[in-house]
Amino acid sequence: MIFIYNFGIILYGLIIRIASLGNEKAKKWVAGRKNWREAIQLDQNKRLIWFHCASLGEFDQGIPLIKLIKEKQKDVSIAVSFFSPSGMEHYQKRKAPIDFAFYLPEDRSSNMKDLFIKLQPEALFLVKYEFWHHLIETSSKSNVPVYSISTLLRPQHRFFKWWGSIFRKDLSKIDFFFVQNKETSILLNSIGLDNHLRVGDTRIDKVISNLKNASEDLRLKAFCADNEILILGSSWQFEEEILLRSQWHKSGQKTIIAPHDISPNNVKRIQSLFPDSERYSDSPIGNKILILDTIGHLSNAYQYGHFAFIGGGSTGKLHNILEPAVFGLPVVFGPKYDRFPEAKAFIESNIGFSIKSHQEFNETLDQIKKNQKEILSGLENYLNENQGASEKIYSKIYS
Repeated sequence: MIFIYNFGIILYGLIIRIASLGNEKAKKWVAGRKNWREAIQLDQNKRLIWFHCASLGEFDQGIPLIKLIKEKQKDVSIAVSFFSPSGMEHYQKRKAPIDFAFYLPEDRSSNMKDLFIKLQPEALFLVKYEFWHHLIETSSKSNVPVYSISTLLRPQHRFFKWWGSIFRKDLSKIDFFFVQNKETSILLNSIGLDNHLRVGDTRIDKVISNLKNASEDLRLKAFCADNEILILGSSWQFEEEILLRSQWHKSGQKTIIAPHDISPNNVKRIQSLFPDSERYSDSPIGNKILILDTIGHLSNAYQYGHFAFIGGGSTGKLHNILEPAVFGLPVVFGPKYDRFPEAKAFIESNIGFSIKSHQEFNETLDQIKKNQKEILSGLENYLNENQGASEKIYSKIYS
């Protein structure tokens, strides 16, 4: 099985290199890993704690714990590795107190051995479900404790397949799991692992921090004024077409669209759908639709909204619904949310709503307006009951 895994890693790297000849993201993936040994430069006089994240969303889950460690342990450096270019390109916008960021090399035994020699970490934190075989194996052989935080597992994962014995062994080498939900605890128990604690999603700590640190945006404030505002967060074509056909849009009410893809061509496509629109980068002058064609403004924009329609629910890549919820915005999203426990919890608590069509969207907005007080109370209760995951993790490890 290990031979097949190693061959798969080599094959994946080859495919990415071929794709890099014509694909920009693949090109960045390859370029970011060139000469990685020489690129890693760290303060050898400080203890090092290492976080590994797949991308920017997982980094957001790690930030609350990173801040807590930095606050309580002054003599440590924090290194963060990313698998995806989107993490490396945008992590600085989060202004997290990290000392060094780098691309995780391909998961080969030689790469991981060299990486551990370079880093000399005192602990490794894996965020959500980034479980690479040689990374975990080398950490175990190096006597470096490995912690999985905001762990989220599903029955479909390879660990629970008949052929997944090697991957189950990887999980058995992790020192402790801080899991998001009950299902993950049950799955770990099913393969004989009881070293876990249900603490919830550290992103809740992150979004509460967003609320406390929200800054005034004069352009957004001027655009919104005293109007009711609908925000399409990280929108795909599904959400944009529903908005176009909705009663909300036909009645001329104001909307902020934050596309998941802010490339010039995609922004032009959206502008062709909504002629009465303008781009944030052009400084808004009063049209009905404002397109956030920038990175880093969406989470702050929610403070000016009243309702949120969150993208990715038609593709199975649902964007963060906690970000608008912390500002008291009822959230609506598409039908493919099974992989997101917070979306399920929102629906079960009647504080989030799934729709498939513009008719359902219209009906849902009417329902939200009628029950807005109860929904806002439910959102507040959910956030209050589920905050504090970072403190629980820190206390368990460092007390």
